Amino acid sequence: PSPNPSSAYPAPPVAQGPKKRSRWPLWVGLIVGIVLVIVLACCGGSYALYQTTLAPAVGSGTTVATFCVGEESQNYTSAYGELSHNLQSQISLATFTTDNQQFDSTKGPVTNCQVNSRGASSASGSRYTFTLDVTRDSTNSSNYSGSITVIKDGNNWRIDQIDPALPVT
Repeated sequence: PSPNPSSAYPAPPVAQGPKKRSRWPLWVGLIVGIVLVIVLACCGGSYALYQTTLAPAVGSGTTVATFCVGEESQNYTSAYGELSHNLQSQISLATFTTDNQQFDSTKGPVTNCQVNSRGASSASGSRYTFTLDVTRDSTNSSNYSGSITVIKDGNNWRIDQIDPALPVT
């Protein structure tokens, strides 16, 4: 026999309550989720702001720039392509080309055509009006300034009005 009877058998395990789980991962997940929602909301807001303010301004400005390049390079088909359906219904490509060629011979070719950054520009929904400066170089360089209006025509920005003071049509 053993001098100590209790050493022959191990002590019974002591009953313990359920282990407490750390809530740390839950808080981290909530914080990451909130930050993600804020970032996505900012991205969506930025996109909406871009679509309503910057994209139209950029699109309409590109239309005017393309028109000017056509005028400066005497590529009147390209310049005519930037006119709205409404304006194209008022003047044919042949008349537009002939008018510009007559201006080229009487007033000199367009040597500079650009939006006047100091001039008035206005926006109203899908309509933008710019001040356009045009220089025709003949024996005496002549500068012209007038308004040009660009509208959303279908999916594209197109020129819908050209000030008669501008000798480009």
